[in-house]
Amino acid sequence: MSIRKLPEIQAKQSKNISFDLREDALAHWQPEKCAAATNADTLELYGIVGDDWSDTPITAHAVAEFLQGKQDITVSINSAGGSYFEGIAIYNLLRAHPHKITVQVIGDAASAASVIAMAGDEILMGEGTFMMIHNCWGYVIGNRQDLAQSIELMAEIDSAMADLYTAQTGKDKAEIIKMMDDETWLNAENAIEQGFATGKLPEKVATEPDPNQAQRKAKAQIESALRAQGFSRGQSREILKNYKTAPMSRAGSGLNSVKPRADYSQILEQLNSLEH
Repeated sequence: MSIRKLPEIQAKQSKNISFDLREDALAHWQPEKCAAATNADTLELYGIVGDDWSDTPITAHAVAEFLQGKQDITVSINSAGGSYFEGIAIYNLLRAHPHKITVQVIGDAASAASVIAMAGDEILMGEGTFMMIHNCWGYVIGNRQDLAQSIELMAEIDSAMADLYTAQTGKDKAEIIKMMDDETWLNAENAIEQGFATGKLPEKVATEPDPNQAQRKAKAQIESALRAQGFSRGQSREILKNYKTAPMSRAGSGLNSVKPRADYSQILEQLNSLEH
């Protein structure tokens, strides 16, 4: 179980809560930062945690497949976060890996991605990189009993994450909770000083632009805009998935099946820009 003794995170699944990216974390993310040279023992986590509809999904299933037959590995991270359920599952998979794990943060390790980063025996931060911790954040639907249960679940997850950060940093849990309440961004120097990372990358990691990553960020921003208008994750992704095969007019005709509630001209302009 890894080289370091790491706590396991238990998290009950709930059909009433959907964990999503915070818009500020998404805006901060620079998706074009991808390591220029990696090898077969490098797990690349570039994108949205829980994104299962891209060519390089960051899901527990994908990570489990990667880990098969591997020994020492490097985990390269540039992610604005995403689903805490998926991030916790990935952390637990890495925690159970019986060989050395070196985490390289080459962009952002924000939100759920910071949880994944804690699985490293070494956690190395690149020049100009950031780590962000906060309380779990998402959408909740249901009646008052469902909402009460979701509040309880979110409190349990926040406490488990605080325990994890406490184990990594050696800080008092109350201090970690305050940092999570405040949504704390840490650059490389601060992350190392406060114990969230063990050191800097020995040299600046060569990166190369990845246009697909920039496109995923744009899609995630559009999905976030649709979610803010009251659409479910499934409806939002269905709109994006069907856009190429059934383009929407500026009047929003392609949205009739999910009852548009706002002027989508700005969103459609973003969708159009993805084609160029």
